[in-house]
Amino acid sequence: MNAWRRTLAAMCMIGISVTARTARAADPLFVHKYKIVLGEHFGEGSPDGVRSLSLTCDGTNAYVGGVSSRTTPSIGIVMIANVASDTPQIAGVAGSQFPIQTRGIWSYNALAFDKESKSLIAAHDGGAAGSSFVRRINPADGAIAWSVTNSDRPAAMATDPKGDAGKPAVAYLVEGSPQLRLLSLSTGQPIQLPPQSGSLQAGPNEFDLNWRTIGFDPKGNVVTASVKGCCYGKRSADVSAGPRWGRIDGEGSTQGVSTVITKKGATLCMMGPSVAILDGVGGRDLLALSVQHKLVTHTVSVDAVEQKVADSKVHIRNVDGSTDGVATLELSGDEDGVGTPWTGNTKALWFGPLDQGGRALIVVDHKEARVDVYTVRAAG
Repeated sequence: MNAWRRTLAAMCMIGISVTARTARAADPLFVHKYKIVLGEHFGEGSPDGVRSLSLTCDGTNAYVGGVSSRTTPSIGIVMIANVASDTPQIAGVAGSQFPIQTRGIWSYNALAFDKESKSLIAAHDGGAAGSSFVRRINPADGAIAWSVTNSDRPAAMATDPKGDAGKPAVAYLVEGSPQLRLLSLSTGQPIQLPPQSGSLQAGPNEFDLNWRTIGFDPKGNVVTASVKGCCYGKRSADVSAGPRWGRIDGEGSTQGVSTVITKKGATLCMMGPSVAILDGVGGRDLLALSVQHKLVTHTVSVDAVEQKVADSKVHIRNVDGSTDGVATLELSGDEDGVGTPWTGNTKALWFGPLDQGGRALIVVDHKEARVDVYTVRAAG
């Protein structure tokens, strides 16, 4: 085994486990507060799309992007005003709806929000570079601040809080490449990265580069999901060297990330898994995961073991994929007398602070066009 493969093998960390040790009895990490059905905004013939797919939040309002179908060839973005309240208001974002011109099923792959400019950032893969874009939008009136159409078909996108020399930037990934791309939030112009920076390559041999999600926490730590796995990387403190991440154990090179979960034995799915970093929840950093089908879990010294998980649920794990000490291991969609259990296996996740105080995990379910709001339970 050559040194490169040994390094990759050493990166493989513990993944999902349905037979993990039971944590001591503790209060659940989250309170299920609200279920919001998006109704006529997503469905056959809707200009916003046949189903909901992508998600972001500005701290008060949530935004949900749609996906097209052969019979509903258009997509848009829906705003849920006052999402964490008893009186949410749902309306389309002006100017976000447009017809799909390329044969196939296409979507708003990802949404993000920049609080400084109060702008939505939207990524769309239209099947070709010329019909794809990353775009900054004013959600109040739909005005486009900038739109980048040569963005190589963005598959996953988020706001990197430290991507532009320590300041926020738009970060996106394209299928087949481990290299992070960055755009200026103010202008949309590409940010040139220093040599040997921005790589998100990691994992065992079966790990792929068919990206579905990228996300960051306030410290700039990164998490990614592809159709076959999830990775987590710790941000390097040296911003002058460009975006770099290290393995969870902190050993070896600071370039690269740790593979925490891989999926095996299932047909590649178009929508894929979703993942979000839950920073400082329950006294530690955690991951929220929406996964599909069989998973392979890894450790540094134990062979991979194939496991089954309920792919309709949202799973909570440590950032290395383990379950030790995690008070809440899964969310089903029906906690605290709110809602009914999810039945679909594709979701988008958002975690962050609310303007009204506290923090929330928001889940949008692709199958039901439904949004669920979970708030972090106060300690004590």
